Amino acid sequence: MSEDPLVAHRSLLFAVAYEMLGSVADAEDVVHLAAVGDVGRRRALRGAEPRGYVVGS
Repeated sequence: MSEDPLVAHRSLLFAVAYEMLGSVADAEDVVHLAAVGDVGRRRALRGAEPRGYVVGS
């Protein structure tokens, strides 16, 4: 079983959020909101490159 993409790329998502927002607390909030929002979008990952899905690239 493969690792959850948000878990696997959490540090990348945090780094992108921190770079954009400049605040650790705000970046952590973004990571949390991404994880909560992702619950309903799991089917979108089928066949997608997980790293690109996580950071939208």
